Amino acid sequence: MKKSLIYLFFLPVFFFASCDDIIIENTPANVFEVFWRTMDENYVFFEEKGVDWDEIYRIYAPKARAARNDEDLRDILEAILPLFQDGHLWIGTGSALIVSCVAYAFFWNDNRVDLLTANGFETVHSEQQLVILEHKKKQIAYFKLNTFFYQQNGLSTNNPENLLKSLDFSNGLIIDLMHNGGGCAQNARNFISAFFTDRKIVEYTQHKTGRGRNDFSDKIPRIRQGKGYVPNDVPLIILISPGTFSAGNSAVYMLADLRNSTVIGAPTSGGGGSPRTTVLPNGWILTFPHNKHFSSSGRNMEFRFEPDIKVASGSGRMALRDSILVAALDYLTPNP
Repeated sequence: MKKSLIYLFFLPVFFFASCDDIIIENTPANVFEVFWRTMDENYVFFEEKGVDWDEIYRIYAPKARAARNDEDLRDILEAILPLFQDGHLWIGTGSALIVSCVAYAFFWNDNRVDLLTANGFETVHSEQQLVILEHKKKQIAYFKLNTFFYQQNGLSTNNPENLLKSLDFSNGLIIDLMHNGGGCAQNARNFISAFFTDRKIVEYTQHKTGRGRNDFSDKIPRIRQGKGYVPNDVPLIILISPGTFSAGNSAVYMLADLRNSTVIGAPTSGGGGSPRTTVLPNGWILTFPHNKHFSSSGRNMEFRFEPDIKVASGSGRMALRDSILVAALDYLTPNP
């Protein structure tokens, strides 16, 4: 029976030449060979994911040679990709997802503010990607950012001071990244510059330099000039959940390293490598992380971030969200 496709919005893709020594014949066996070789020469997290790539070839190459069509090949890839638990690793067509190993959960449509308004907050700004509330009396602000692609009406994560300048947060600022599935890494680095002063290393990047699985460059520092828009003595609360992924996950690592902050919630879904794409001989698009990113203290940002204060919930993502919000409010205002 033909399997249904899951339709998604895909980010812009960048194509590059790879494995030009392999014949581009469109057969399941050759598509698998190109897939395996491309991953072998370019994928960066074999060690972190604990995947024996040679054993994968031994088991699945014979099955690919026996495959009759793309449906058979998809069954093979559906058995392989989940072994990585890497949300940046997937195969699609440009308009539909074919195979993935999604290890994270987006909460995109949750912009409810009822719990906050019931606790004395009023809405300053509200849309799908950005929600801002301010407490009426306690000089506490809540800032919810769903993506680091945000840019609208002259506001952008590239210029965080324009997003924060109208807020009174001298007694506490809550940055809600529970639903932040990523976006532009450059925007994330610019955003976190509002929270520290002086020139600082915000992260290190390690690039693939050869076809060997351990061919990596030295760690290259990325430096940003801090804008100090949010003073270090302002209590900073960062909210996270399994919906925090990719650039959202990296932002948490960077903020936690660069200034005093308290991270509250449930562990993130990780995702510290920048994705890259190539086209397989049958037209499928393979996307995979092609470099590594480390926080300024040297932590590999591919891994999930563990909160300082872990919050559990009985059932459901919305119940988890509300429990995390309550924990943050209790932390800032223990005696309302």
